[in-house]
Amino acid sequence: MHLGFFDYVGMENIGKKLGQTKGNTKYLPIRKITLKELNDSIKDTDESLMDAINFISGTLATVLSGEERGEIKKTFSYSIREIIRNTLEHSDSDYCFICAQKWANGQSEIAIIDEGCGIHKSLSIAYDVAEDEVLHYAIKPGVTRADKLTEKENIHNNSGFGLYVLSELGSSFGWFCVGSGKKMLNCEKQKTKVSDLFFSGTFVGVHLNSHPKSFRGVLQDIVQIGEEESAKEGRTSTASELSKTI
Repeated sequence: MHLGFFDYVGMENIGKKLGQTKGNTKYLPIRKITLKELNDSIKDTDESLMDAINFISGTLATVLSGEERGEIKKTFSYSIREIIRNTLEHSDSDYCFICAQKWANGQSEIAIIDEGCGIHKSLSIAYDVAEDEVLHYAIKPGVTRADKLTEKENIHNNSGFGLYVLSELGSSFGWFCVGSGKKMLNCEKQKTKVSDLFFSGTFVGVHLNSHPKSFRGVLQDIVQIGEEESAKEGRTSTASELSKTI
Protein backbone atom coordinates (compact mmCIF):
# COMPACT_ATOMS: atom_id res chain seq x y z
CA MET A 1 0.00 0.00 0.00
CA HIS A 2 2.79 2.41 0.93
CA LEU A 3 4.75 1.76 -2.29
CA GLY A 4 1.74 2.52 -4.51
CA PHE A 5 1.33 -1.05 -5.77
CA PHE A 6 -2.46 -1.07 -5.80
CA ASP A 7 -2.61 2.25 -7.63
CA TYR A 8 -0.14 0.84 -10.19
CA VAL A 9 -2.34 -2.18 -10.95
CA GLY A 10 -5.47 -0.03 -11.23
CA MET A 11 -7.08 -0.65 -7.83
CA GLU A 12 -8.19 2.79 -6.76
CA ASN A 13 -8.62 4.09 -3.20
CA ILE A 14 -6.23 1.52 -1.69
CA GLY A 15 -2.97 2.86 -0.29
CA LYS A 16 -0.74 5.60 -1.68
CA LYS A 17 -0.90 6.98 -5.20
CA LEU A 18 2.08 6.68 -7.54
CA GLY A 19 4.55 9.44 -6.73
CA GLN A 20 2.83 10.35 -3.47
CA THR A 21 5.66 8.88 -1.36
CA LYS A 22 9.17 10.09 -2.17
CA GLY A 23 11.25 7.33 -0.59
CA ASN A 24 14.85 7.57 0.67
CA THR A 25 18.17 5.71 0.49
CA LYS A 26 16.49 2.54 1.82
CA TYR A 27 13.57 2.33 -0.60
CA LEU A 28 11.97 3.94 -3.62
CA PRO A 29 8.21 3.48 -4.11
CA ILE A 30 6.83 2.64 -7.55
CA ARG A 31 7.40 5.73 -9.67
CA LYS A 32 6.55 6.58 -13.26
CA ILE A 33 9.46 8.18 -15.12
CA THR A 34 8.53 10.09 -18.28
CA LEU A 35 10.62 11.80 -20.92
CA LYS A 36 8.60 14.96 -20.34
CA GLU A 37 9.41 14.90 -16.63
CA LEU A 38 13.11 14.45 -17.30
CA ASN A 39 13.20 17.18 -19.94
CA ASP A 40 11.28 19.56 -17.67
CA SER A 41 13.79 18.90 -14.86
CA ILE A 42 16.68 20.17 -16.98
CA LYS A 43 14.84 22.89 -18.91
CA ASP A 44 16.42 25.82 -17.10
CA THR A 45 19.83 24.24 -16.53
CA ASP A 46 22.90 23.36 -18.56
CA GLU A 47 22.34 19.66 -17.96
CA SER A 48 21.56 17.10 -20.66
CA LEU A 49 18.92 14.38 -20.74
CA MET A 50 21.68 11.91 -19.90
CA ASP A 51 22.41 13.88 -16.71
CA ALA A 52 18.76 13.52 -15.69
CA ILE A 53 18.83 9.78 -16.40
CA ASN A 54 22.07 9.47 -14.44
CA PHE A 55 20.36 11.01 -11.42
CA ILE A 56 17.48 8.51 -11.57
CA SER A 57 19.83 5.55 -12.03
CA GLY A 58 21.91 6.81 -9.11
CA THR A 59 18.94 6.73 -6.75
CA LEU A 60 18.20 3.10 -7.70
CA ALA A 61 21.89 2.19 -7.42
CA THR A 62 22.05 3.69 -3.92
CA VAL A 63 19.30 1.38 -2.67
CA LEU A 64 20.70 -1.67 -4.49
CA SER A 65 24.31 -1.15 -3.38
CA GLY A 66 23.67 0.29 0.07
CA GLU A 67 26.16 3.07 -0.77
CA GLU A 68 25.52 6.76 -1.29
CA ARG A 69 28.88 6.86 -3.07
CA GLY A 70 31.55 4.33 -3.88
CA GLU A 71 32.68 1.76 -6.43
CA ILE A 72 29.73 -0.62 -6.11
CA LYS A 73 27.19 2.16 -6.59
CA LYS A 74 29.04 3.46 -9.67
CA THR A 75 28.89 0.11 -11.41
CA PHE A 76 25.22 -0.50 -10.66
CA SER A 77 24.40 3.07 -11.63
CA TYR A 78 26.00 2.58 -15.06
CA SER A 79 24.12 -0.65 -15.76
CA ILE A 80 20.79 0.76 -14.56
CA ARG A 81 21.35 3.90 -16.61
CA GLU A 82 21.72 1.81 -19.75
CA ILE A 83 18.44 0.00 -19.07
CA ILE A 84 16.49 3.22 -18.47
CA ARG A 85 18.07 4.93 -21.47
CA ASN A 86 17.30 2.00 -23.76
CA THR A 87 13.73 1.98 -22.48
CA LEU A 88 13.16 5.65 -23.23
CA GLU A 89 15.03 5.63 -26.55
CA HIS A 90 14.25 2.26 -28.13
CA SER A 91 11.08 0.76 -26.64
CA ASP A 92 8.66 3.05 -28.52
CA SER A 93 7.47 4.23 -25.10
CA ASP A 94 8.21 7.57 -23.46
CA TYR A 95 7.88 6.31 -19.90
CA CYS A 96 8.89 3.52 -17.56
CA PHE A 97 8.31 2.50 -13.94
CA ILE A 98 10.95 1.96 -11.25
CA CYS A 99 11.01 0.80 -7.64
CA ALA A 100 13.60 -0.41 -5.11
CA GLN A 101 13.86 -1.80 -1.59
CA LYS A 102 16.66 -2.55 0.87
CA TRP A 103 15.92 -4.69 3.93
CA ALA A 104 17.44 -4.78 7.41
CA ASN A 105 19.15 -8.11 6.64
CA GLY A 106 21.22 -6.42 3.90
CA GLN A 107 19.33 -7.83 0.92
CA SER A 108 18.18 -5.40 -1.76
CA GLU A 109 16.11 -5.45 -4.93
CA ILE A 110 15.18 -3.17 -7.81
CA ALA A 111 12.73 -3.39 -10.71
CA ILE A 112 12.45 -1.46 -13.98
CA ILE A 113 9.51 -1.99 -16.31
CA ASP A 114 8.17 -0.50 -19.53
CA GLU A 115 5.13 -1.15 -21.68
CA GLY A 116 6.83 -0.64 -25.01
CA CYS A 117 7.55 -2.81 -28.05
CA GLY A 118 9.66 -5.44 -26.30
CA ILE A 119 13.25 -6.61 -26.63
CA HIS A 120 12.79 -8.68 -29.78
CA LYS A 121 11.43 -5.84 -31.90
CA SER A 122 14.09 -3.48 -30.56
CA LEU A 123 17.06 -5.78 -31.19
CA SER A 124 15.76 -7.10 -34.52
CA ILE A 125 16.91 -3.83 -36.06
CA ALA A 126 20.50 -4.93 -35.50
CA TYR A 127 20.36 -8.73 -35.18
CA ASP A 128 18.62 -11.70 -36.76
CA VAL A 129 17.61 -13.61 -33.62
CA ALA A 130 14.53 -15.75 -32.95
CA GLU A 131 11.99 -14.43 -30.47
CA ASP A 132 12.33 -17.51 -28.26
CA GLU A 133 16.08 -16.93 -27.98
CA VAL A 134 16.18 -13.15 -27.71
CA LEU A 135 16.40 -12.96 -23.90
CA HIS A 136 19.46 -15.21 -23.81
CA TYR A 137 20.93 -13.06 -26.56
CA ALA A 138 20.06 -9.74 -24.90
CA ILE A 139 22.22 -10.44 -21.83
CA LYS A 140 25.27 -11.41 -23.88
CA PRO A 141 28.17 -8.92 -23.78
CA GLY A 142 28.34 -6.46 -26.65
CA VAL A 143 24.71 -6.90 -27.69
CA THR A 144 23.16 -3.52 -28.48
CA ARG A 145 21.23 -2.11 -31.40
CA ALA A 146 23.84 0.66 -31.30
CA ASP A 147 26.24 -1.98 -32.67
CA LYS A 148 24.99 -1.01 -36.14
CA LEU A 149 25.35 2.72 -35.54
CA THR A 150 28.33 4.80 -36.55
CA GLU A 151 30.54 6.33 -33.85
CA LYS A 152 28.89 9.69 -34.54
CA GLU A 153 25.39 8.22 -34.14
CA ASN A 154 26.27 6.30 -30.95
CA ILE A 155 26.71 9.49 -28.96
CA HIS A 156 26.34 7.79 -25.56
CA ASN A 157 29.04 5.17 -26.28
CA ASN A 158 26.69 2.31 -25.58
CA SER A 159 28.80 -0.85 -25.84
CA GLY A 160 26.13 -3.36 -24.82
CA PHE A 161 27.77 -4.34 -21.54
CA GLY A 162 25.31 -2.77 -19.07
CA LEU A 163 22.70 -5.54 -19.02
CA TYR A 164 25.41 -8.20 -19.24
CA VAL A 165 27.29 -6.87 -16.19
CA LEU A 166 24.08 -6.52 -14.18
CA SER A 167 22.95 -10.06 -15.05
CA GLU A 168 26.31 -11.53 -14.05
CA LEU A 169 26.40 -9.69 -10.72
CA GLY A 170 22.79 -10.60 -9.97
CA SER A 171 23.33 -14.26 -10.89
CA SER A 172 26.44 -14.49 -8.69
CA PHE A 173 25.20 -12.66 -5.60
CA GLY A 174 21.41 -13.13 -5.71
CA TRP A 175 19.28 -13.35 -8.82
CA PHE A 176 18.56 -11.48 -12.03
CA CYS A 177 15.49 -11.69 -14.24
CA VAL A 178 14.36 -10.17 -17.51
CA GLY A 179 11.04 -10.71 -19.25
CA SER A 180 9.69 -9.59 -22.60
CA GLY A 181 7.31 -10.98 -25.18
CA LYS A 182 6.52 -14.63 -24.47
CA LYS A 183 9.36 -15.50 -22.10
CA MET A 184 10.99 -14.68 -18.77
CA LEU A 185 14.64 -15.50 -18.06
CA ASN A 186 15.89 -16.06 -14.51
CA CYS A 187 19.62 -16.18 -13.70
CA GLU A 188 20.70 -17.48 -10.29
CA LYS A 189 23.90 -19.20 -9.11
CA GLN A 190 25.24 -19.06 -12.67
CA LYS A 191 22.28 -21.08 -13.96
CA THR A 192 19.48 -19.87 -16.21
CA LYS A 193 15.85 -20.88 -16.35
CA VAL A 194 13.28 -19.86 -18.95
CA SER A 195 9.56 -19.62 -18.17
CA ASP A 196 6.53 -18.82 -20.29
CA LEU A 197 5.08 -15.46 -19.33
CA PHE A 198 3.47 -13.14 -21.85
CA PHE A 199 4.25 -9.45 -21.46
CA SER A 200 4.37 -7.10 -24.42
CA GLY A 201 6.83 -4.69 -22.79
CA THR A 202 10.03 -5.43 -20.89
CA PHE A 203 10.87 -5.82 -17.21
CA VAL A 204 14.19 -6.23 -15.41
CA GLY A 205 14.63 -7.25 -11.78
CA VAL A 206 17.76 -7.66 -9.65
CA HIS A 207 17.89 -9.07 -6.12
CA LEU A 208 21.15 -9.10 -4.13
CA ASN A 209 21.71 -11.27 -1.07
CA SER A 210 25.26 -9.96 -0.58
CA HIS A 211 28.08 -8.04 -2.27
CA PRO A 212 31.52 -9.34 -3.29
CA LYS A 213 34.34 -8.54 -0.88
CA SER A 214 36.62 -7.57 -3.76
CA PHE A 215 34.19 -5.79 -6.06
CA ARG A 216 36.87 -4.36 -8.32
CA GLY A 217 38.35 -7.80 -8.97
CA VAL A 218 34.96 -9.38 -9.65
CA LEU A 219 33.97 -6.61 -12.07
CA GLN A 220 37.27 -6.83 -13.94
CA ASP A 221 36.84 -10.59 -14.35
CA ILE A 222 33.27 -10.17 -15.64
CA VAL A 223 34.28 -7.51 -18.16
CA GLN A 224 37.37 -9.40 -19.36
CA ILE A 225 35.40 -12.60 -19.96
CA GLY A 226 32.66 -10.57 -21.64
CA GLU A 227 35.05 -8.79 -23.98
CA GLU A 228 36.62 -12.09 -25.00
CA GLU A 229 33.21 -13.67 -25.66
CA SER A 230 31.94 -10.63 -27.56
CA ALA A 231 35.03 -10.49 -29.78
CA LYS A 232 34.87 -14.22 -30.46
CA GLU A 233 31.24 -13.91 -31.60
CA GLY A 234 31.95 -10.85 -33.77
CA ARG A 235 30.23 -8.13 -31.72
CA THR A 236 31.52 -5.02 -29.95
CA SER A 237 34.68 -6.34 -28.34
CA THR A 238 35.44 -3.56 -25.87
CA ALA A 239 33.27 -2.42 -22.98
CA SER A 240 32.89 1.33 -22.58
CA GLU A 241 35.01 2.95 -19.92
CA LEU A 242 31.91 3.66 -17.83
CA SER A 243 31.06 -0.03 -17.61
CA LYS A 244 34.50 -1.12 -16.39
CA THR A 245 35.95 1.86 -14.55
CA ILE A 246 35.21 2.27 -10.83
